[in-house]
Amino acid sequence: MKTPKMDQELRRLMDTIDLRDIHPVGILARLTGDPPIRGGPIILEVKSTIRHRWSSPPNRFDVLGRFALNARSGRSESKTRAKNFVLLRYEIVASYQVRSEPAPATRSAPSFLDEAVLDIFSNTNGMIHLWPYFRTYVSSVLGVLGLPPFPLPVWRLKEAQGTLDRK
Repeated sequence: MKTPKMDQELRRLMDTIDLRDIHPVGILARLTGDPPIRGGPIILEVKSTIRHRWSSPPNRFDVLGRFALNARSGRSESKTRAKNFVLLRYEIVASYQVRSEPAPATRSAPSFLDEAVLDIFSNTNGMIHLWPYFRTYVSSVLGVLGLPPFPLPVWRLKEAQGTLDRK
């Protein structure tokens, strides 16, 4: 549960870090079936997981995002669920450096941080930094595969949850 103290620590973290690098670490694009007729309805399933880890040197940490997209036709000829026709996976890392209070050799957080604050940061700011790269990857790969574009929504933070808002 997010507390006023966590809000304060989150603000302090954001004031003392720099985004150093963002780079993909894994990609997969696979056609798994026939796409629907052009203009036909498409159902997208997007899943994401975000986690953080301390890295070297000790005053740095990474936010790793794993994204998966499955697309299937919105219509099925049979009463069973339509099969996916495309599968995309994307893993990306954002690396941050804490400008003050470096972490001790144990790789624990600087004194003003705890794991809960890093979780909140990773699922909010980390996601805000990584989501546009996933959206670009999806758009680019669909074009390479000769599929019609299906743009993903802008990632929005829902109050307190930090989840994808598809409204």
